[in-house]
Amino acid sequence: MAVKKLRSLPGAFTFLATFFFVNAFAQQPRLIHEYGSVWARDLDPEVLYTFTRYFNSQTDWESVFPIVTKESTNGIVVSGTYKVSHDAVGFTPRFPFAIGVSYVATFHAEQLARNANEVYLPKMPAETMTLEFTLTPVGKVPATLVAIHPTSDVLPENLLKFHLTFSKSMSLGYVYEKVKLYDQQNNLVEKPFLILDQELWDEEMKTVTILFDPGRIKRGLRPNLEMKPALKAGEQYTLVVEEGWKDIDGQLTDQDFQKTFHCVAADRTSPSKNFYSVSSPQHRTAPLMLDLQEPHDFILLSTGVRVFDNLGNEIPGTLHVDKNDSHVQFVPKNPWLESRYTISINPLLEDLAGNNLNRLFDEDISASKSKDSVIHELSFTFSKSFH
Repeated sequence: MAVKKLRSLPGAFTFLATFFFVNAFAQQPRLIHEYGSVWARDLDPEVLYTFTRYFNSQTDWESVFPIVTKESTNGIVVSGTYKVSHDAVGFTPRFPFAIGVSYVATFHAEQLARNANEVYLPKMPAETMTLEFTLTPVGKVPATLVAIHPTSDVLPENLLKFHLTFSKSMSLGYVYEKVKLYDQQNNLVEKPFLILDQELWDEEMKTVTILFDPGRIKRGLRPNLEMKPALKAGEQYTLVVEEGWKDIDGQLTDQDFQKTFHCVAADRTSPSKNFYSVSSPQHRTAPLMLDLQEPHDFILLSTGVRVFDNLGNEIPGTLHVDKNDSHVQFVPKNPWLESRYTISINPLLEDLAGNNLNRLFDEDISASKSKDSVIHELSFTFSKSFH
């Protein structure tokens, strides 16, 4: 028995030595940026596991592991998703990190280490880790502004919004700094736009929507009474988009863009499908034409018209908006068949003043009945005489 005990000692010694070596040289928690994501690595697996038992929602991780832009005044929070592994937490942005933009990632490890729901937790450094990083710009052509909607140069004094479209995906944090409105005396219009915490970009980060302050548009509200509407009928205005916007490649726009328009009386009439004009296709592959008689909101119009066959199946195709956002062409993916078709129009489709097919923008919603579920329809028949 003594011999057996002596033979077992080297094995035990090896185990203890290995345990000491691993713990003595274990890596400390760290933040790194790699492959388009930010990771908090080498966390204590047991601490991480016990934390996720009680806290593992998007909101929880936004508090523990926020990523913000460094250049903006207050730091714009970057939206994205979190992934938890054995000993790490990763963040992947909804849109890729932009080249040339500085970001700050912060990991509050103390929130994991001080989990009040657990009686016992292994020791882990209760510190805050911070990582600043900037993607290096590459020599590419900077973005340009390719469209401003509405395109018309005659707009109502209760205009609700502008849409700015760039040639490339852009960075956050420039909208309210770079967009200015001047009157015909070249005076800066005071606070015309509604400033939001979350800028209104599309999925590609190419088109941003800028809202006029609704409080100044809706009659009877305090901003309307005290400041008056930002626009006045009979006056001329210039929208200026200043240079210096950073695109996703880190390049700055290198020129100003301007749109001058004349302001007319407020539009306080809802659009009506009764005024819409449908031109049936003249041959099997010809587009369907829909004339709305007046400009509508470009973004809503681009997605608000759908076509169905007589069995209720949606017809695949492409919508093209033109003629100052008052005209739609629907080009079918496949040739038309001899049949009756239905055009479905989103009831929330708006004119330039925000009036939709169901109600006026200036109307008190609480005092009226909602009709948002009502689908407006038009119809046409493709005749064999057009073959």
